[in-house]
Amino acid sequence: VAEQISDPIAPPKMLVDSPTWRVHFKPDRRYGQPKGIIFIQIAQPDTVFGTGTTPRTSALARLLKTYLTDFLREDTYAASTAGLGYAYELTSKGIRLTFSGFSDKLPAFATTVAAKIAAFVPQDEAKLERYKDQISRDLAEFVNQQPYQKAGLFARLCTDAPSYLPPDVMEELKGVTFKELQEWTRKLWTEGFGEALVQGNFEEREALELMRKVEDSFQFKAVPPEKRATSTVVELPIEKDGYGLALIREELNPSEVNSAVMVQFQNPNQDLKNQMAMLVIAAIIEQPFYQDLRTKQQLGYIVFASYKADEGARSVFFTVQSAVADAAALTDKVFSFVDGAAAKLVSEMTQEAFSAFVEGLVTSKLQKDKTLGAEAGRHWDEIAEGEYKYDREELDVAALRGLTLDFVKDLYARVIKVGGAARRPLTAVVYATGQQGAKTLPEGTELIADARTFRKSRPVIIVPKAAPPPLAKRA
Repeated sequence: VAEQISDPIAPPKMLVDSPTWRVHFKPDRRYGQPKGIIFIQIAQPDTVFGTGTTPRTSALARLLKTYLTDFLREDTYAASTAGLGYAYELTSKGIRLTFSGFSDKLPAFATTVAAKIAAFVPQDEAKLERYKDQISRDLAEFVNQQPYQKAGLFARLCTDAPSYLPPDVMEELKGVTFKELQEWTRKLWTEGFGEALVQGNFEEREALELMRKVEDSFQFKAVPPEKRATSTVVELPIEKDGYGLALIREELNPSEVNSAVMVQFQNPNQDLKNQMAMLVIAAIIEQPFYQDLRTKQQLGYIVFASYKADEGARSVFFTVQSAVADAAALTDKVFSFVDGAAAKLVSEMTQEAFSAFVEGLVTSKLQKDKTLGAEAGRHWDEIAEGEYKYDREELDVAALRGLTLDFVKDLYARVIKVGGAARRPLTAVVYATGQQGAKTLPEGTELIADARTFRKSRPVIIVPKAAPPPLAKRA
């Protein structure tokens, strides 16, 4: 039965649910193109990837990917000329493979490449140093990144696992031997849990057959759910006053004249109403923040407020980078805006203006997918994260429309404004060489000396695991 673009989008169905694999499938009845997309994610034990990922793991994984890219070059080049695509990604949960293109050729291409990956062990030791040099040059570009990008990465060192810096990976890369790489590669596929989505111009039997071949290629032992690779975020402490937690670092590039500040306000409350209220707050303050610090004060070109959902927490971020003001002044200006203009804007907001922001977000969330890739990508995000909320947008819209202006005002006062009972700020500062990172810090500010030590001292935000969808009856 054909679907119209205006029809509700049906979710994938789960065809396989075993200790080693879950397979999800959706035939295309909507876009009418001879195309398909296949996502495959293999979660290794958490001691390999996930929170157990180390700079050494990253160095080994990058080397393996480089060897594989070279090994598969002939296959992938020929496939690209035939309208097929392939990607190999390293994620916090393990290895992710993506295949896309014309559906008549895609199953054979995907199963052939998957089989070669599963059987591959690097053989040419002569290439090791060249690959190390290539990876090192890519990692060395971290020094040339913008200061605000470094501030974001430094902040994640405080909150996210796994997290590490590119220079740490470079250092570990130096000591990796060819024998170690071979041994690590051989062990990589001994344990795992695979999950896949096959979507597009396929019949159910085709999806099952291609995934059977993929499963036969890998043949790993099952990893139980509690031992699978995962990523975590820690809960920041409540800091009612000052800059909250502050991580202050000197810019790594001595020729960089810009300084940057990123201030995060974390809300670990997983109630959907709370989460959508944080989204509304970000929408309300986004343009005023830019207009104040960029247009009015002319601090620099990089000024933005943003919203992020991460492992159960929802955060509002304020980011500014400037060559005309030092890091201390930038930090003062961000908090002055948060506790001054933004607080006033929220507290004095009219119901009419509030409703307009809410409906703008509702309209955005209710936009229908226009392409197979967009729809499959959205479904895959739910599967890869183990959420399976295929009706997420509808749930978000219901929560948005259930918000009141008073609730949002109260949340801003509690979570973001100085003195708030649930205020959890993290301030990451990167200051240009020759400048000061901070002058006299306001009372209530706590300096973080070592990001990793701090992270290990904080409780992890526990995100309840979602149950997978029911097993579908096969055609």
